[in-house]
Amino acid sequence: MDAVEKAVLVLENSHLFNAGKGAVFTADETHEMDASIMDGKTLNAGAVSLIKGIKNPISLAKDVMEKSNIYDSKCFRSCFSSTCSRD
Repeated sequence: MDAVEKAVLVLENSHLFNAGKGAVFTADETHEMDASIMDGKTLNAGAVSLIKGIKNPISLAKDVMEKSNIYDSKCFRSCFSSTCSRD
């Protein structure tokens, strides 16, 4: 996950890409950015939307993923097979 974050950081820090530093302005001439990240092995994910004043939204999305695990991935997978037993 660190490698994924670092790859996106390169894009966010470049004015050549429509992300982070190169994001398109809103009608109010501000930047509102989104970012999401997902670990395909564990199905853990994090996302942020309409972020202002953060240089690298991908790092914030990764923090959301790592610090807000509501359900473990085993239960998440079971929910799709209708066998989830949450208390």
